[in-house]
Amino acid sequence: MAVTASINPPAAAPGTKINGTTTDATINGKPLANGALSTAPTDKDLASLLTVHHGPNYTTKAVSNVSLPPNAVFARITLATAAPAPVYTTVQCGADAHVELNSDLRYINHSCEPNLIFDMDAMEVRVNPLLEDGLKEGDELTFFYPSTEWVMDRGFECQCAAPACLGYIEGAKALDERTLSRYWVSRHIREMRERQKIEKISKRVSSGGLDALGGKMPLGFRSVAGGGLV
Repeated sequence: MAVTASINPPAAAPGTKINGTTTDATINGKPLANGALSTAPTDKDLASLLTVHHGPNYTTKAVSNVSLPPNAVFARITLATAAPAPVYTTVQCGADAHVELNSDLRYINHSCEPNLIFDMDAMEVRVNPLLEDGLKEGDELTFFYPSTEWVMDRGFECQCAAPACLGYIEGAKALDERTLSRYWVSRHIREMRERQKIEKISKRVSSGGLDALGGKMPLGFRSVAGGGLV
């Protein structure tokens, strides 16, 4: 949901709650269809939000021009268009849906300790709610690619140098549950992970045996004196 306030919002510091949502750094709102007031910038305002530093061999990066608290909206996504298939510039927004961002948001790189999240349900880029100190001006802008990507068009060796760097990045499907639980992830990724769990259990059950339930012996029946099966 977009960051909103009432039509006549009270004065509020960045990061405070108004009508249950978190304000961003400015109050220069635009009316929404429901009569609320959007206070969040969009991907049309990126010139004031970030600076792109171009470099060779996938070293181009985006650096923040603003400081924001955890979970604040960095920019609403309004320029995205549907993509027929995933490529290295697309962002996944559903089980079988991908978009091209068509803006400088595409220069936001991966990190295993990201300072942004891409909430594709709300079509918002927000400051990572798990980031205690929030986003600072001058920080390189990053997000965790597997938080939106189930299987990536191309994997890569991560260069983020974070203490808990995962190394090779290829999408959420390849990550174990413990690792994925450390991150904010999109709803479609959570749903796809649940389907993955169910499929794995179904395969084990169909192969037969207590192995399906965590045991080591195959399921079977044996007759005993007195008749019947156990």
